[in-house]
Amino acid sequence: MTLVNQDPFLFHSTVYNNIAYGLKIRSIPSKVQKSRIRSALNIVGLSGFKDRKADQLSGGEAQRGVIARALVIEPEVLFLDEPTANIDQKHVDVVERIIKKIKKEIKTTVIFTTHDLSQAYRLADEVISLLDGKIIKQVPENLLWGEIIEEDGLKRFKTTGDIKFTIVSEKVGPVYISIDPRDIILSYEQFQSSARNSFLGKITKIIEQNHLVKLEIDIGIPLVVIITGESFLKMNLNLGNKVYLTFKASAVKLY
Repeated sequence: MTLVNQDPFLFHSTVYNNIAYGLKIRSIPSKVQKSRIRSALNIVGLSGFKDRKADQLSGGEAQRGVIARALVIEPEVLFLDEPTANIDQKHVDVVERIIKKIKKEIKTTVIFTTHDLSQAYRLADEVISLLDGKIIKQVPENLLWGEIIEEDGLKRFKTTGDIKFTIVSEKVGPVYISIDPRDIILSYEQFQSSARNSFLGKITKIIEQNHLVKLEIDIGIPLVVIITGESFLKMNLNLGNKVYLTFKASAVKLY
């Protein structure tokens, strides 16, 4: 088994020499080395990069390089620590395709960690959810990772981009939060209330569940809202509609 950390480490040498390192210290014959390296470079899409210096690679290319270095030693299990955490979206898509390719063509067991639940369900045959180091049976809806900061005398939870939620908390620092989808009020117009959080978003997904309707709304990040079927029909909601999401600071649960 072998581990690829989320911050790729490469030696000050060529891509080829970096990938060959694990084979050399295992005294793998030169002919076999060349064959394995060629195959690994092809899998990660770096066939034309073998003579390039490691410090000339982008973050995404470096991540693909360390995955190739791990693959050439032919591990039965490949551990990937948040493989797309520090790369741009273009390379996120590339790395996800590589993971699928490894599963399909090499049959190596891939175990990876991620904070992106949708990514986990896209790529994995089995998903295990951990919260505070413990396995949980069901992931809460609207579970987000971010940081609590103090701003204008209030505590706010800051997540992707400029999204900030006003919350009730005594602490600051990294934290998971969740928001119950039933605690979010949906409206076409912004209204005055004691609720401190209000965001304009667009409906991207609608799922009917018995007498309830689950909606996914993009406010810069996806949030799930659950309303009754009666309210759904009354509001005449459709995909692409712009709506306001409003919820109280006390609706944000901290973990």
